[in-house]
Amino acid sequence: MNTERKAAWEQPRILKKPWFILIMSGFQGGLFIVATTLMDLWPDGHYVRFDVFLVRAAIGYSVVGFPVAWMSWANMEKQPRKAMQDDERLNRAGIRRILFVLFIIGVSVLLFSNYRRILPFLPQLSSCDVSSETLAGYADRYEIPEGVLRILFSIMEEQGMDCTRANNNLGGQVYRHRELLRRLEEVHSDAPEVLRLWKEARQAAVLGAYSRTAALLLRAEDHDLAALATLDPRDATARAKRRISASATSVAIAGLEEVRLRYIEAAERYRKAAELLPPNNGAKRADYLRRAADALGFIGLNIGSNDRQERAAALAEARSLYEQSLTLYQEIGDKEGQAKILYNLSTRYNTRDDTRYNLRYLEESLRLYQEIGNRNGEAMALNSLGLKYDAQGDTATALRYLKQSLRVSQEAGDKQNERTAAWNIGLHYQEQEELRMAEPYIRRAVELGEELDIDDVGEGRRRLEKIRAAQR
Repeated sequence: MNTERKAAWEQPRILKKPWFILIMSGFQGGLFIVATTLMDLWPDGHYVRFDVFLVRAAIGYSVVGFPVAWMSWANMEKQPRKAMQDDERLNRAGIRRILFVLFIIGVSVLLFSNYRRILPFLPQLSSCDVSSETLAGYADRYEIPEGVLRILFSIMEEQGMDCTRANNNLGGQVYRHRELLRRLEEVHSDAPEVLRLWKEARQAAVLGAYSRTAALLLRAEDHDLAALATLDPRDATARAKRRISASATSVAIAGLEEVRLRYIEAAERYRKAAELLPPNNGAKRADYLRRAADALGFIGLNIGSNDRQERAAALAEARSLYEQSLTLYQEIGDKEGQAKILYNLSTRYNTRDDTRYNLRYLEESLRLYQEIGNRNGEAMALNSLGLKYDAQGDTATALRYLKQSLRVSQEAGDKQNERTAAWNIGLHYQEQEELRMAEPYIRRAVELGEELDIDDVGEGRRRLEKIRAAQR
């Protein structure tokens, strides 16, 4: 072997050790992983979940680090023999290695951008591709910083939503974010330390730093509970203040969990808030139990679980909480609270066994809303009655209730319920193939959707175009 060429291939002994090669290639891949994670952390204050980081690191090392390490090791084992081959053969081998590295990089990009289609059991890591112009439009529309919107998108993606669904649910996420900020403005304590922690928690929530918000609220809750444990049992006033403060903190944490779309945790927090309340707070206790049931209802009907048994269990637990809340509202004579619970019970459960109960609950809810003069609730109950009868095939009764809902909504100036009623009447006529009757209602629903800035107004426009095209 040529002495100069042989010397060129010689390397220190440690560089030929397999474990050293694996560590070095892993270190190089780790730098890439850390860099991408830091991009998530800055500048929006987003905290990457540790389990997501570990999965990202595992995928990055498996797809990039290990193949590169294996290739390097195999190459070093063969280097002395390759050094004796002619230059043309060496050049061909080098080109093959370069192409193989490019192939690995391409596969890595594919996995990191679309891996959930290939490995659906892994948590969501990629970000929804929202253009800067779209994000700026959302920021102007909702009057929320772009950084917070990015974090809200990231939360939805971590819960398995694709980009289309995330865009459609953004309005709800913004509402939950604003509701959290509103709750953090309503401090229920005069303790300086709790006041300070709540103030800092709200500042963090405004920026979308939800992990820091949670940590601060948990400290405030611990402070109240620790103080409660040291108070004289005979000092009922001081103990009640601490219990109310700790309960309010638990409600704020529940709102934070709803922003994160963690509905099981939110329900647990609402239940804890109800338990912490001192006696003679029946209205608040009933409200917190209702909110806990609402959170579990989201798991059963919309977001949070693809497991049928888990969904059924969540709905069963929600029903139990609704019934507890209804009992409390009945005890204190709160008719509006009763109407809300009865309405929720009627709309959460749609099995055949629940049909007669649903109608009874809705009719009772309607009666209570009419009795207390709540026109918005009346319109909502009438609309739901129309949908229930339509599902049973009683189209005449369904149309009568839907038109009553539309009339009441217009009289009350309730454009949201008016839009819903108009949309449902239009769908009713379209299903009956009465397109001329359907068009004005669908058109009105689209107009109201645009006026109210509803996210799914595009579906209304497409349906309206199809109806018009069919009439030509």
